[in-house]
Amino acid sequence: LGRTRLTALMSNIDELLDMFSKMGTTDHETLVQQFQMIAPQNTDHTVCTFFLEANNWNLSEAISSFYEINSNGDFNQQIGALSNKCDMSFTVYQAQDSYYINETFQMKWNLQNTGPVPWPVGCTLNFVSGDLLGGPKSMPAPSISPGENVDLELVFTCPPLPGQYAGSWKMSTSGDFAYMFGEDLWVIINVSPRDSIEMEETGPNLGVDIMQEDTFQF
Repeated sequence: LGRTRLTALMSNIDELLDMFSKMGTTDHETLVQQFQMIAPQNTDHTVCTFFLEANNWNLSEAISSFYEINSNGDFNQQIGALSNKCDMSFTVYQAQDSYYINETFQMKWNLQNTGPVPWPVGCTLNFVSGDLLGGPKSMPAPSISPGENVDLELVFTCPPLPGQYAGSWKMSTSGDFAYMFGEDLWVIINVSPRDSIEMEETGPNLGVDIMQEDTFQF
């Protein structure tokens, strides 16, 4: 956009934002409609919703973010990526869910790109909530096309105390407008003390010594 045109555009936008702010609406669909009135003609509903969600449904901040991207030459490419969000499904390979205290184990997932666009470069698998279990807070994931699969593997260490532990990880894009996508990847384990497991395998030691009967000859 030229400087003169941009100045005139922003002046009109400020007037519309001022008018909308006086209406004081918090209805999400109304805010989307107001966004579409300010944004260029035919701006997709999904794009409007994305920017409003990313800015906590603050119309002024959402419009500011929108035109900040619009000032870049790759606007159409970025908006296209936002309109077609990434998605993911997975299969988990887990041999067991019970471990000893302080034991190291691995979790492996087979992830499939079930969305309409390739995963962009810079995607990561991020820790979201629960127990980290000595695993990484983030690990890189490759860019794959729709329908393709990739294996991701994390290494964990059981806590020193017995009990049940659970943590979740989730895929995310990168950059200023990063968003998480796909299903949560859960790690749920039961941790037992080593001596209790050994007791289950070998049976209890009752501490009773069986004495051999002496044989006497007369």
